[in-house]
Amino acid sequence: MYDRVDPLNYGSPDVDLIVSSLAASNFYLRSNTNSSKKVYVTVNDKTIPYDLRNPRSYYYPLAWIQNIQKHTLHRYNDILPIAQPMDRLMLGLYHFHIHKNGDPKNLSIDRRRAIENLASDFGIDNPYDIDILNQFLSQNMYNVRCCTDSGVGCNIVTRY
Repeated sequence: MYDRVDPLNYGSPDVDLIVSSLAASNFYLRSNTNSSKKVYVTVNDKTIPYDLRNPRSYYYPLAWIQNIQKHTLHRYNDILPIAQPMDRLMLGLYHFHIHKNGDPKNLSIDRRRAIENLASDFGIDNPYDIDILNQFLSQNMYNVRCCTDSGVGCNIVTRY
């Protein structure tokens, strides 16, 4: 699963990709990896690092990933699963609040623009309000846990 808010923007500095099998994904991509599980792929003459994540690492709540996998949209000949728009928005907010501590300095201008544009499609005026994410997580019964990768930020601020 591809976690970009705007699926056409590859992002910077890397792209997080949730994959069921790291070994199969590496074989499929025919790329070299290092210990950080990054895979480097050239797209439109630009080398992009993909950060491969296992669903059970709790990078995002496992139940959420499983739900997205059931209701996914596909791009690029059904190879790269893309979440539905509301999930893309909430994944962006989750990444912002939980992994990046809700600090605007940790959000690129492109990602901020993508979040705000997608939020406006849903009539959300202030998408950075933590209560919007908390309400979504609560309504869907998604439990927040810290990622098993200690290099990933973990700022759990829930009010439900």
